[in-house]
Amino acid sequence: MYDDGTFTCYEDEHGRDRNYTGTYAFVGRTGNKVQLTFDQNGVQEYKRMLTDWVEDLAAEDGAAVSDISFDFTSFKIPQATISKRTNLPGGVTLTIRGKVSADLDGVFTRKNFSYTSRITFQNAP
Repeated sequence: MYDDGTFTCYEDEHGRDRNYTGTYAFVGRTGNKVQLTFDQNGVQEYKRMLTDWVEDLAAEDGAAVSDISFDFTSFKIPQATISKRTNLPGGVTLTIRGKVSADLDGVFTRKNFSYTSRITFQNAP
């Protein structure tokens, strides 16, 4: 989290570096909570991560997949309470819901999906 109200979430996803970006705002009666909002680049990085995941799953099953696209219908991040001890936000669970479309072995397929991920905070080195 940077002083200008932006943040970067870093993930090492099986050897692939991911950087999810966005903005934050302090909320709550005493400003002891923080609300995170992923920007367009952060949302696009999630779509790239999910696309890579679908491609990896298909390859493991010996299937051919192409033209993968995601329509997010919900992208929710609850407010995080800031710890008095560490001065860092507590962990939150990101939930994404929507539809994924792809050609799977030459057949157009469209399915609902739900994805959750736990986000934790630490001081940067």
